Amino acid sequence: MSLMCLASFSLHPCSARSDSGPCLQSDFSSVLLLGRRFPTLRSFGFPSGPAYPVPTPLPQPSHLVSSNPPKLPLGCIQSSPLVSINTLVNLSQSPHLSLLLGSPVPLHVTMCMKVFGEICILPRNLAVPYWKVSQRLGLPPILTHADAVLANWKKRDPHGPFDMENLELLVTLPGGDSVRGFFMVTLLVELAAVPAIKSIPLVINGVQCGDAETVTRALEEISQAMEGMTDALKLMHAYVKPDVFYGIIRIYLSGWKDNSSMPAGLVYEGIQAEPMEYSGGSAAQSSLLHCFDELLGVKHEENCGAFLTRMRNYMPSSHKHLIQDISLQPSLRGFVQQEASELLTAAFQLCVTKLMALRSYHINVVSCFITIPAARARQLRRQGNSSQEETVSRAPTALEETGTGGSGIMSFLKTVRDRTRDVSLPLDNRAMQKSTNGAQPQNTQYTTHQTHLQSNTF
Repeated sequence: MSLMCLASFSLHPCSARSDSGPCLQSDFSSVLLLGRRFPTLRSFGFPSGPAYPVPTPLPQPSHLVSSNPPKLPLGCIQSSPLVSINTLVNLSQSPHLSLLLGSPVPLHVTMCMKVFGEICILPRNLAVPYWKVSQRLGLPPILTHADAVLANWKKRDPHGPFDMENLELLVTLPGGDSVRGFFMVTLLVELAAVPAIKSIPLVINGVQCGDAETVTRALEEISQAMEGMTDALKLMHAYVKPDVFYGIIRIYLSGWKDNSSMPAGLVYEGIQAEPMEYSGGSAAQSSLLHCFDELLGVKHEENCGAFLTRMRNYMPSSHKHLIQDISLQPSLRGFVQQEASELLTAAFQLCVTKLMALRSYHINVVSCFITIPAARARQLRRQGNSSQEETVSRAPTALEETGTGGSGIMSFLKTVRDRTRDVSLPLDNRAMQKSTNGAQPQNTQYTTHQTHLQSNTF
């Protein structure tokens, strides 16, 4: 069944029957979310659709940045015109307006800290419209994953593939080719997950209808998509230089909460006199793994769970609603145990295995891009050779071993991965082999060797 008809799926009987007659889809509001409240999900998953023309006047971040850390006068933002959100044509433009308003903020904050130290003020002519747009979107006024990744892309050739050669950023930050690579590879991970996001309602419908065959097929599709996400993440090594990420890019994504470089937070002039604290952009702000965790029944340790729950406040409201809707559905893991089907159990366990593999590879990436460069920076300081010529030396010592969202990165990621393992189910090896061999998705969105996404699959 195509996703286009999911909005009306609740009107049709399921293929499975109960003793009382046809099994009807119960009220699953995410189906309506997919079909009406969040229409771009049908085509792009969580990434926003192509950018609309955005009204002017606006601050032009592309004029303020280069491949090196910016050297711009602090007055450049103060002299920008005050932006009015009344010029917006419709709400769908707001994610891109939020991106354009939010991208100069970390540049201003970084320069402000160099000049004035810990206390930093965002001028009212940017703070006020940025606050209003963020309130309208239900997002905090800071550059989030939804801004920097999900809304920050376009195709050079509109009819061409989703690949690194055909995708470009709408707005960039310091870091040259590496910052483009970081955001574009992350976008490819999001796009590789499209088949999984589309399959989640099918899993839930199947559970509610007692249709083990449908659930099995949908879980196989999800596990294939998870593998595609890991393959996409591997491109990070080809397109991002670890020293540039550690010494430049992270500085602009670190936010002003749980960041000892900015313990006082940021003053949004014209909003309130007291500083406010917000976490920087983080992979934990992606809705993908939250959806998978809720679907599979992964329960995180208290501190990790609290951090992940807080990161949902940095997601678009429709994403949060989808995650919440999934969490309220009958237990998939309980259904798998009750059915006691070898193929169904194998399909469920394969999803758990692929999710663990994705999280393990993320740990590998963090080690390469944070842990190892941090060790290099410490070595340079001990030797007295720390200088701006060594890119890793540019990052504040307070950011060592810390994620851009403010978490203690390695312990957090390993704990989250290990809790994923806890939902595993006992499995006959023959059943797992059958499931692995039988998991042939209808469409492969991500091609490992060609490293692109075919536009006609959406």
